[in-house]
Amino acid sequence: MSSHDVGIILGHHYTGFGFTSRQKKRMEKAIALIAAGQIRTIMTTGGKGMWKKTAPSMGEVARSYLSKRGIAEAQIFVEDQSTSTLQNARYALRLMQEREQTSAIVITSADHMPRARSIFLDVFPSTYQLDFAVSDYFCGIWSLIDFFWKIAGNFKYAWHQRRTG
Repeated sequence: MSSHDVGIILGHHYTGFGFTSRQKKRMEKAIALIAAGQIRTIMTTGGKGMWKKTAPSMGEVARSYLSKRGIAEAQIFVEDQSTSTLQNARYALRLMQEREQTSAIVITSADHMPRARSIFLDVFPSTYQLDFAVSDYFCGIWSLIDFFWKIAGNFKYAWHQRRTG
């Protein structure tokens, strides 16, 4: 795999108890990709969400985690507005355009990957090189929650596609 400009970590959840195991695995995958020279920078994604409107954004908290794990601040940039996978893609594209980056590896969990791949390929121009990396497979209690969340997300994206043509 050739080196990409950026690894885009899609957010999962952050609560008062910390990151979910899925979010940690996504961030650890990005750390491994940067260590292997497969990406040059990391983009964390995620706004404040519906339950934590006054807390730091997911993107900012993830930046802090990566920094504590040894990733240089100059290699991390934050997308902190999104609250959905569709917004992740739109805001990530905007940030990449501002930074004149044209290649990325999107990092997420296996069960989220089909929807994430479809959305990113729909949003990004074909001139961008997109690859995808699975960070984890089903794990613990999040498996059941994510199963229902995934179904809801698929319906939400299909509804959006129908409305926008």
